[in-house]
Amino acid sequence: MIEYFIKKSILFKKNKNEVKSKEVKKETSKERKKKKGEKEEMSKDKSEKYQKKRESAETSRVGMKWDHDEDERLLSAAKLKMSLDEIARSHCREVGGIATRLYHHAVKMIDEKNNISKVAEMLNLSVEDIQKHIATKEKRREYMQNKSKTNGNDEKDEKDDKDDKDEKKEKKEKNNDMKGDNIISLLTEIRDLLAIIAKK
Repeated sequence: MIEYFIKKSILFKKNKNEVKSKEVKKETSKERKKKKGEKEEMSKDKSEKYQKKRESAETSRVGMKWDHDEDERLLSAAKLKMSLDEIARSHCREVGGIATRLYHHAVKMIDEKNNISKVAEMLNLSVEDIQKHIATKEKRREYMQNKSKTNGNDEKDEKDDKDDKDEKKEKKEKNNDMKGDNIISLLTEIRDLLAIIAKK
């Protein structure tokens, strides 16, 4: 009987510690889910922002994919030393979008072994700005790589949470079976003791 209560107290302490460690895992998983929801909300806001800007004729192509003809017109305009404002108006886009696309082409040309100074002159950009863009792009790439590693952990945490739930369910079922068996054995002991007492 005493052994039974000792085992129960040991199991209780062990289960209590397991629950605490699982709560910590769940908190980090919940935090990741919250961040994911915030990012989805930001993406939705960005999409709505583009839709509002597209309602205006001056910015009707904001956020849209660039096609080959539009890229050719952009490069021609840059070579003619047109200002970013003029190019943006002619493409129905914003100045930031035009600059970003020019940096995209600059990086592509540099990757094709063109001299950065020549590329900067050809696209009417400064060497320093191209270098800043390349550095920013590299930081973004590293961030995305780290993020994809973290996302793998999110999926793993979700799988672990599911496995933990399944494991808990199995333990609960086993405990219920054990409780039932223990109750039966306790009742049997009580019955036997009552029978002994009744004989006296």
